[in-house]
Amino acid sequence: MEHPNHNAARPRSGNGFLILVVFLTFGARFALARWNSYWLDELYSVEVYALHHNTVIDAITRLGDTSVHPPLYQGVLYFWVDFIGDNEVATRTLSNVFMTLGVIFTHRFADRMFGRVVANISALLLSLAYLVMYYGLETRSYGMSLMWSTLSTLAVIIYLERRRESSAWSSRVWLGIG
Repeated sequence: MEHPNHNAARPRSGNGFLILVVFLTFGARFALARWNSYWLDELYSVEVYALHHNTVIDAITRLGDTSVHPPLYQGVLYFWVDFIGDNEVATRTLSNVFMTLGVIFTHRFADRMFGRVVANISALLLSLAYLVMYYGLETRSYGMSLMWSTLSTLAVIIYLERRRESSAWSSRVWLGIG
């Protein structure tokens, strides 16, 4: 049975609350990014993997030799530092961007499943959550992990909705033929 608030076909307008939440919390994390100096693990991420390499392949090779972490975040960080810069605010903004995307994907998921009110509350609570604020300020892969997990959850829901729609269509076709 379909949830009463669910309507995948409805227009996605009226996102003013989400925009406000995302803008304010991104801005707050951005303003706080210079508050503390790098932690040792952040310094390690920037110095060892993002700087002092001729190519991203060199950086990832170094990562493979010295760490158990997968290379995607460090590869993105390498290009981010090359394009944006290597100071604390610049590198921490990458995590802030990932956290912000995680909040947006959570909002989209909750909107599809439970409606706009629950989506807005979810986005607000997630944006203000201590761990999102804290790890949104670290040059580490936590923000990317949140982004990928929320995006994959949203993708599964969209896939299941489309599969349900195509199954209903194909069932009608087969019933019509039979």
